[in-house]
Amino acid sequence: MDDKKLKFTKFQTALEILAAAALIGMIVHIVLLYGAAPDTVPTHYGADGAADAEGGKGGMMVLPIMTAMMYGIFTLLEFFPSSWNVLSVHSDRWEEMYRATRTLLILVKLELIALFWYISAMALLTAPLGAFFLPVTLAVVFGTLAVYIIRVARMKKEKPARPE
Repeated sequence: MDDKKLKFTKFQTALEILAAAALIGMIVHIVLLYGAAPDTVPTHYGADGAADAEGGKGGMMVLPIMTAMMYGIFTLLEFFPSSWNVLSVHSDRWEEMYRATRTLLILVKLELIALFWYISAMALLTAPLGAFFLPVTLAVVFGTLAVYIIRVARMKKEKPARPE
């Protein structure tokens, strides 16, 4: 598979713009919240969404840095589809399979940015994440993966229509 042949779809481009905007929004928001945050903020949350450890607010800068690094790694990976380990599909469907995989990467990247943004903001506001945080996060991430897996399974079963 030649990496140069796979172009971004309009949907993927829109998701990329949204992810970049979310990353910038996260960084700006955290910088704005940082000055007003108390010196001690939550550094860990339990499954119930309540803070169960505290530390200095300087530690909260790790999440935006980690998020930016993750964004960079995911974005770099998107440009090298031949490095992805994808299921084999009918040779006429490889492009569809790689497009689906790229969309998955972008969606997961966007979901992780939103997740880390929310956690960072709640920590700097010294607020709990909420009881529904964990179930909603798991539902979103695993829901995204389930849709991808179902889509790929269908691709693997179906053979492209033969031209008459």
